[in-house]
Amino acid sequence: MLLGSLLPQQNLTLAASWPGLFVDKQGVYWDVPLSLSADLASVGSSSGLSYHLLLQQNSGEPKCFGGDETNDVPLALLPGLCAKAAISIKRSIDAWRKKEDKLKMVQPYDAFLSDPHVSFTGIVGAVASGSLGDCSKRISVPDETRKSNAFRVFHERNKFAAFADLFASVTFTAQHGNFQRLFLDLTRVSARLDISSGSLFLRGASRLAQDFFFSRRPDLETFCDVCPDVIVSLQQQVNHIFLSFHFVLCYLELEGHSVCRLSRHKA
Repeated sequence: MLLGSLLPQQNLTLAASWPGLFVDKQGVYWDVPLSLSADLASVGSSSGLSYHLLLQQNSGEPKCFGGDETNDVPLALLPGLCAKAAISIKRSIDAWRKKEDKLKMVQPYDAFLSDPHVSFTGIVGAVASGSLGDCSKRISVPDETRKSNAFRVFHERNKFAAFADLFASVTFTAQHGNFQRLFLDLTRVSARLDISSGSLFLRGASRLAQDFFFSRRPDLETFCDVCPDVIVSLQQQVNHIFLSFHFVLCYLELEGHSVCRLSRHKA
């Protein structure tokens, strides 16, 4: 249930299911006897403060639905109460934007892509979560999603867990064309630098500063801690449709050695 009329500047969603059917990463379906959730998020904007709050309560033991009974139950579906919050500050700056030289009486295919421009966007934020009950076990799993040095608290006896971390992102975008003509009227290039774990970045930056001050040779792991994930995207209009190429540069931990991987995606 979406309650947008009561909160015009926020999106509030209330959901209840008994039973609820969920699917995990392996494509296995799970039946949860009772699941309640409340989701509150601010309306998206080009700049300013935004937030996202989520409260979820699961009751009863999840059961595998039409799959292998030996599969482990996803920790997020275990009984308990979980609260998550994210807050961020976004700032967009136009280094150059051209609104003239558009075709008159011709509607662009997308009004948001009708101005040639060069812009920069920066986002800084924080995430936090707290769990009470059996679902708190997910916090105890080290590096469940990604390499991180985040703040973690887990009390197995009290079935309580907490998690907090920082994140940041910087995006550069350049566009040529107004997206009004049928052919080759839009070329768009963007590059994004993501710091998924601010705590890990600060730890790596501190170690690099110490190595520089004491004239020590930094190791490869420290460099990887401060190197962000880089995503480069190229979009080209061909007959009022897009050809997109995405290049993802990320760092992996492989058998104790940090390596760099470049992957390309075409759409």
